[in-house]
Amino acid sequence: MKKFPYLAFFGTWLLVFCGTLGAPLCVVTAYDLPYHPVALILTALIISGFMTLLFTVPELGTYMLIPFGATVLLISIFRWRKLYSGAVVAIRTIQSVLARTIPFISDPGTMPTGVENYAYFIGFFVGAIMVAVALLISWGLVSGESMFLPFLVPMPLVALALIYTDMQPSGWAGVLVGLYYGGVLFTSGLRLHRGGGIGRVTFLALAALFLTVLLLTKIYPKKEYEPLSTQERVEQVMRQAASVWERMNRLFDRDVREREDLTREGELKATGEHVMDVKTSSTGLLYLRGTSYGRYDGRYWSLTSEYADGESLFTLGGSLPDPRQWLEVRGADTSLLYTPYAVVKGAAVPGEVRENYIVADRKLSAYSWAYRSLPDRLVPRMGSEAEQAYAAWAKKTYVTLTKTRREAFQAFLKPYELPGTDDPYALAQAIAAILRGTAEYDLEPGDTPKDQDFALYFLTVSKRGYCVHYASALTALLQAKGVPARFVIGFALTVGEADTWVEVTDRNAHAWTEVYVEGWGWVPIEATGGDDPRLDIPAPEAGPGDEPEQETPPPTVAPEETLGPKDTPKPEETPEPTPKPTPEDTPQGGETTPTPEPPQGGAATPTPTPEPEAPEQDPEDSGRSWLLWLLWLLLLPLLVFLYIKLRKRVCRNRMRRILQGDGRKAVLYGYGELLRLVRHGATPSEKAQRLADEAAFSDHILGEKQKKTMAGHVKAAQRELEEKLPRYKLWYLRYLLWLW
Repeated sequence: MKKFPYLAFFGTWLLVFCGTLGAPLCVVTAYDLPYHPVALILTALIISGFMTLLFTVPELGTYMLIPFGATVLLISIFRWRKLYSGAVVAIRTIQSVLARTIPFISDPGTMPTGVENYAYFIGFFVGAIMVAVALLISWGLVSGESMFLPFLVPMPLVALALIYTDMQPSGWAGVLVGLYYGGVLFTSGLRLHRGGGIGRVTFLALAALFLTVLLLTKIYPKKEYEPLSTQERVEQVMRQAASVWERMNRLFDRDVREREDLTREGELKATGEHVMDVKTSSTGLLYLRGTSYGRYDGRYWSLTSEYADGESLFTLGGSLPDPRQWLEVRGADTSLLYTPYAVVKGAAVPGEVRENYIVADRKLSAYSWAYRSLPDRLVPRMGSEAEQAYAAWAKKTYVTLTKTRREAFQAFLKPYELPGTDDPYALAQAIAAILRGTAEYDLEPGDTPKDQDFALYFLTVSKRGYCVHYASALTALLQAKGVPARFVIGFALTVGEADTWVEVTDRNAHAWTEVYVEGWGWVPIEATGGDDPRLDIPAPEAGPGDEPEQETPPPTVAPEETLGPKDTPKPEETPEPTPKPTPEDTPQGGETTPTPEPPQGGAATPTPTPEPEAPEQDPEDSGRSWLLWLLWLLLLPLLVFLYIKLRKRVCRNRMRRILQGDGRKAVLYGYGELLRLVRHGATPSEKAQRLADEAAFSDHILGEKQKKTMAGHVKAAQRELEEKLPRYKLWYLRYLLWLW
């Protein structure tokens, strides 16, 4: 019995393990998919070890194939629902991120019902991917003797993790992928092909990578440039080299987060960094609405699906009697547009009105809105048919708590006497008053334990927090009562003088709740206590049965108008005007009473249109997307060229090894190449076999004649396959397996 090749086995196992774990881990960490690290590592170790054993020592691997296959089959039969759910959760999470940057990909919508432990379900799906990855790269390295598969298989996963997500893969994932590709190139690659040419191709690839990074830094220079000293230049280059993946991620940043991570909400820290400047024709509390989230799982607030029958009904304020107000924004430099409540016209805004936000097709530094204020008291009323259809959809989409979580929130509200759900506005105000009376505003509430529900922990244990805690709790409590509600992220500030530019900083960042009121649309509700310096309202004492109107002062809010249904106004909350991101192209049909009034001071025209023109926009922005696509178009043929050159070099080295190598070893190597061709359909040659036997068992000196003879047999087998095999098989043998 042959001695077990321990060194070769463990070396290959380590290489396969790095590729099997590193590539999927890049995607998992880049898209922030929940996972169990220990389980993932053990799974990768077992799968990579078995696949390596299967191809390194076939006689041992074959015995293990039956129990391994039986295990996979049993898991597929008895855990197929978990495998399917994990695939759906992972794919939908990734798809929702890609939908923000790739036009032809749509938002997938809500997650499958009944799935709470995402990490457990995703683990099954990632394990299935690991099986496929380990099988292909171990076969390519050990049995297939091909450099193509080991390089190609992890590449789609790594590329997916580096290009279209707003996060970068973890450092450990990058280390594993680097070790894998380095090992494949400098160990297996050189061992299999004696790559004199491989070294040169490697230097070409590294040079191409360096030029790519240099081009990216030229496309995206720093906004403010100052001459640097030599030491500062060196430090800057080192920082840029360390953050190259972050730079690539920034190319595709659309300023919209797919979900809001509540586990990171500990101490609230703000530096006073400038965000934008705003000017409005009104005074008082102003809300600038950014992104809303409707799905809650205890750790995250996530975006919901898009409304299939039309654009979101952001505002229904077309028939409000109040005069129009005007808001101008400058210096934002984001593609996410921040809007007041409630927008009635936004004629020239480039971009797309989505269910959860409004996003432009490029970064805008200036735009403007027209909006109206909501009445102090909102009573549900009958809307248009389109609005009623949307209301029915919202009642399903924005009430998605699991049964266990819903019962826990309902238990919190049980001691209190509350209005009925037929008046969601009054119910929301009453619950907001309860929160202000039972919790204390605190900028340093401490971290929520990882195994605890964020909102429930705030309600029942800590009872201390800031706007994110209050808004999360209010939204979850409303959904538990069956009322459509969503969590909103934006900015809140107090405007003291009309028609004056006011600076908005990160200290104005704020979170609040929106509740859906039939006939009005999405209405903002403020739950945060009065100690919040952004809210110029007192913190009232709240009892279980108090009415909202008595508890919270009535800062006005403006309803929004939708692009879909007409003649239906949309409300705002009494406590504070809140921002809602929905620009509307035309006033609603029901606008009979009000007429547009320009801002006081004559600074603006009567028709408020956004200002995405050249004066407000960075002149480099419009050309960057073209340069980016041009970069990829240039890189693609370069990669194809490098691949073809590498294949030709490897095949040429094989024939050179037969013709120029040591006589006996060259003949045996040539016979090995011939056997590879025979396995794919070439006719065995008795003369070649006798020549190989002579090289292996005789003491004869084999020279140029014998080497040329063996090379002739190899070329004859290649010509035979070219004549008898169909074209697609020839492509497979030549361009995938690199046989000749």
